[in-house]
Amino acid sequence: MRHLARLSLLLVLSLACGDDSTPTTDVALPDASPDDAGMGTDSRTDTEPTMDGAMAADDAADAPARPDGGDAGTDPDLGMPLPFEEFRLPEGHFVPRQVDPVLVFPRPDDETPAWAKHRRHHPGVPYRIPIGVAFGSWPFYFESVDLPDGCAVGSFLVEDGDELVVGPDYGVVSCASPSEGTYAMHVRVHFQDDHPAIDVEWTLEVTQEGTIVIDPRTGSDVSGDGSIESPFRTVEAWWRGDPQDRAFSGYQVLYRGGRHNAAVNNEANDVSGANWRLASDDKPLVHYGYPGEDVVFDMRETTIAVNRSGAIGDRPSGSDAFFGGITFDSGPTARDNPRIFAWLTGTSSPREYAANGAGSRNTWFEVAFQNYVCDTAAGENAGVFWTPNPGGDNWRHFFLVSRVRFDGVRSTGSCGSPNWNGFYVSKPFNLLEEHTRSFDTQFGRGSALAKSTGMFMCHRNLDHSQSPEMRFFSQTAGSYDSSSAGPIELSYSRIGRTSEGRTDAAVFQNSANRPFPDSASAFPIYQFRNSLSRAAERGLMTVGGNPAWPVFVRRDLWASDVAFNVRNTNANEADDDDFVLVPVVESPFDSDLNLQGSARETYLGTFGAQLAR
Repeated sequence: MRHLARLSLLLVLSLACGDDSTPTTDVALPDASPDDAGMGTDSRTDTEPTMDGAMAADDAADAPARPDGGDAGTDPDLGMPLPFEEFRLPEGHFVPRQVDPVLVFPRPDDETPAWAKHRRHHPGVPYRIPIGVAFGSWPFYFESVDLPDGCAVGSFLVEDGDELVVGPDYGVVSCASPSEGTYAMHVRVHFQDDHPAIDVEWTLEVTQEGTIVIDPRTGSDVSGDGSIESPFRTVEAWWRGDPQDRAFSGYQVLYRGGRHNAAVNNEANDVSGANWRLASDDKPLVHYGYPGEDVVFDMRETTIAVNRSGAIGDRPSGSDAFFGGITFDSGPTARDNPRIFAWLTGTSSPREYAANGAGSRNTWFEVAFQNYVCDTAAGENAGVFWTPNPGGDNWRHFFLVSRVRFDGVRSTGSCGSPNWNGFYVSKPFNLLEEHTRSFDTQFGRGSALAKSTGMFMCHRNLDHSQSPEMRFFSQTAGSYDSSSAGPIELSYSRIGRTSEGRTDAAVFQNSANRPFPDSASAFPIYQFRNSLSRAAERGLMTVGGNPAWPVFVRRDLWASDVAFNVRNTNANEADDDDFVLVPVVESPFDSDLNLQGSARETYLGTFGAQLAR
C-alpha cells in the first residue's frame, strides 16, 4: 500500500474536526430497502392485522424488547442495534460534521397539510416513515421519545460480523398495526460529535377517512367504493378521465400487491398520451404500496407530471408529494425526453424557505425503478425524474430520496448516456439522497443531483458497486445561478466505475466547471469515507473551474493508479496522509467494494465506506 503524498489541484485535505465556521441553515431544530421489491410473489396472508394499536401476537412474541423503542430490523442474519450508551464510535471511526445537520423529512405540522403521508394513515395498515437528516456526524442514533404502543424507530446500525451495517428499519418509524386515533410522534436524533440532538415531532391521525385503496386482483371500479374492504381495481378510479376532477382532492392512494397499469384515459381532456397530471388542488399527491406486498406499476406508457397551478388552501402545487413502497417497471421511451416523473412546479419558492412555496417537501422512499432502457433520441431531461428551472431566485426545498433501488435502468444508442439521469432536480435546496443501491444501471450524471445549480446537497451511503458504468456527478454553481451553490457532501459510499472502455472519472465534482465565486452563498464540497475503484487509465476525480471549487477529502480509500485528472490552470499543491490511494493491481476491494485481505485489517472502520467499532 502507498499513500498519496502530493495532489496538484486546489484541494483542501485536512484532519480538522470541524469548527464554528461551518455553513448552517435556518432549519436545524434546537436541542430539547426495497431489495425485495419487484415482480415476485405477493406476501399477503389470510391473517388480518390486529386493530388494537399493538403488534400481532406472533410478531410481538418474536420482537426483542428494547427500552428505548428501537428494534432489530427484520433480517435474521443481522444482530441487534447497539444500545444508546454504546452508539458513539471511537475517535477516528467517524468524521465530525462538516455542515450542521438539517431535518429534511418529516417537516413540522405547521409547514405541512393534514393529508401529508407522515400525518395521515389508514388503520390496520403497517406504517413506515423515514427520518431524513442531511449532513451532521453520521451514523446517527434515533431515540424514541414519544411513540404510541406498537410503534418503534430503528435506533442504530446493526452488527454483521465485525461490521456495523444499515438494517432495514434504521431511521424508520414503523407501527405494525395502528388503530384509529390521533397521536403525538416524537423522535430525537443524536450525532457522533458534540452537535445538540434534533427533535423531530409531528402529529399522526390514523383514520379511514381520506384514503382510497386500489387492488388489481380483487377490486372493482364498478362496484367498489375505494375502502380496504371494497377496493377499486385501477388508477382510473381516482383519475376519472379528467385532470381537474376533484373527487379525491387531498386523498392518499394505497395500492395492494400486484401489477398495476399506470396508464390513464385522456381521450376527453388535453393531457397527452396516458400521462398523469397532478396538482394539489385536484388529484392525490400521496401514493404508496401496502408494506410487505409487491406493488408494481407498469410505466411503459406513462409519465407522472405535476403541473404548475393550483393549491389546497394556501398549499401550492407540487409540494408534499410522497411515493413509497412501489416498483416502477419499465418506462416511456417512444417520445422526446422520456422520463417517469416530470415535476413542472411553479416559481414561488424563494431562497429563504417559506412553507407555502411551490415544489417543496417531496419524498421517494423504498421505491424501485427497473427494466427501463432508453434507445431513442433524448435531450438533457430524460431518465427517472426531471424538474425545469424554477426561474429567478426560486428553489425547491427539502427533497428526500431514501432507500431507492435502480435495477437495469440504462440508455443505449441515440438516447445518449450524458442525457440520461436519475433524480435530476433543478435548483434543489436541502436535498438528501441516502441508502441508494443500483444494479446494472448507467446514468450519464448520477442517481440524484442538481441540474445546473444546487445548495445543501447530501449524498450518504450510496452503493453503486454493482453498476460498473455508474459514476458520481455534482453540479455546483451553473447557468441557473453562478454565485450560489454548495455545500455538497458525498460520504460512506461505494462507487466502482470499472467497466472496460470507460476512461473518465468515478467521481466528478463541480461538473459544470464553474469557478468558485466570491460569494457568501457559495460553500465547499466535502468528500469523506468513500470506497472508490477505477480502472488504471484515468484518475478518480475531476474538478473544474478557475479558481477551482474547494474540495475537502477525508479518509477516502481509492483503488486506482492515478489519483486526479485536474482541469484547471490555477492548481495549488497540498500534502496530507489522511487519504489512501492503492494501485489497481493491489486493490483492497473485492467485486462488491468490500475490503479484503490485509486491507481489511488495516482500514476497516477508519478508511472507506465500511463502518466498524
